[in-house]
Amino acid sequence: QYLSPEQAQGMDVSAPSDLYSLGVVMFEMATGRVPFDGDSPVNVALKHVKDEVVRPSALNAQVTPQLESIILHAMEKDPARRYHSADEMLADLDRAREGSQTQAMTKVLGAAALGAGAGAAAAASRTSVQPLVPTPNRAYETPIPPEPAWPESGWEDDDQGVGGSKWRWILPVLVVLALAGAAAWFFLTPQGDPVPDVVGMKLQEARTAITDDGFTIGEVTQQPSSDEPKGIVIDQDPGAGDKADKGSKVDLVVSSGPEPVAVPDVVNVQRAKAINTLEDAGFKVREGQRETSADVKPGFVIRQSPAAGDEVAPGSTITIVVSSGPEDQTVPSVVDMTESEARRTLEADPFNYVVEVETVDSPSAKGTVISQSPAANAKAAPGDTITIQVASGRNAVPDVGGDDQDTATKSLQDSGFSVDVVEDPTDDPSQDGLVISIDPSAGTSATVGSTVTIHVGSLQSDAGAPIA
Repeated sequence: QYLSPEQAQGMDVSAPSDLYSLGVVMFEMATGRVPFDGDSPVNVALKHVKDEVVRPSALNAQVTPQLESIILHAMEKDPARRYHSADEMLADLDRAREGSQTQAMTKVLGAAALGAGAGAAAAASRTSVQPLVPTPNRAYETPIPPEPAWPESGWEDDDQGVGGSKWRWILPVLVVLALAGAAAWFFLTPQGDPVPDVVGMKLQEARTAITDDGFTIGEVTQQPSSDEPKGIVIDQDPGAGDKADKGSKVDLVVSSGPEPVAVPDVVNVQRAKAINTLEDAGFKVREGQRETSADVKPGFVIRQSPAAGDEVAPGSTITIVVSSGPEDQTVPSVVDMTESEARRTLEADPFNYVVEVETVDSPSAKGTVISQSPAANAKAAPGDTITIQVASGRNAVPDVGGDDQDTATKSLQDSGFSVDVVEDPTDDPSQDGLVISIDPSAGTSATVGSTVTIHVGSLQSDAGAPIA
């Protein structure tokens, strides 16, 4: 795959033959493939003789005009049109390294190859990359011998000197290897000036450092970073110390700060637990002024800011507002209501009180509320307890013994009883008109509305008639 056309035809070889082989090596280095390939060595050899090489830049757009001209010049079909020596080729490689015009550009591509557009293409079309016209001697039609036409004494003549056939082939191989190494060093060694190290700088400082060194700012992107604060350069391309042409772009990646995290939901969570949840997630907690709430129990979180699910920077402050419970309400009066009426009133919105009932003896009708605590018009928060006293329907018979009839009657009626008066004769003037006994007796628990009989003394004369 690296034979020169003249070697393929069994002709004499020379330094340009070796330089042709080097051109093939450089072609492969520049494009990643050999210029001619086939299903047999004979087929490949014929292509070296007859086919024109494809421009390297057509296979790799990064191949410069200088490099392309050197490769094509080295691979001319006619040895007389190639480089005559390795020194001549090395001189052109030096020119290419400096970015200057090579001699090969004039010889192979023509002067117009230095321009752009149609002019360059037209000039190139007149060079050796066009189909080769066969020469009249029909040498290209000569069959390829099955083996190279080496001199019979070639490798076996160990007694010959430097000019012998052995050295005749070793020297060109050494030249090819030397030139290939030089080409590899030239094209693989980065060119340009070192790019400054701006990682760790603020963006504006990095811009200044890059432009001061003769480069330009390329794409600036942001990326979260837990190591560097917002606005600090965390990466660059090309990297620090890499070589690049003056005026070329340097892309920067700038920290946008730590990766945001979602805020936990602590609404309707007890205060202490809510604080622990937020702090465990890496946040700071601030408590706002407590607020009343009819829906959230006292000591539980009413709301939070930022809201649950919002993404914020780690370590951010989350404000929570805790419920102080429902707003106090004015307690309504339920005295003289029945127990059931009082319950409906106190347990309904907006009061939502807890009702406790105490059953007591009272002159009021059974089931009637006779008192409440807190009293009517006091302030109490929803959920507070209101105690009501409800009449049991019974009452203690008051002690009216010794009272006059009118006083005793009033006391018994005030206690919820009916009164029946019975006059009992007495000869004791001190008992006249006074209650001398009651039935049921004083202190007895009796049903409200029942009758209590009082016995009132009535002074009798000696003849047994009442004294008027």
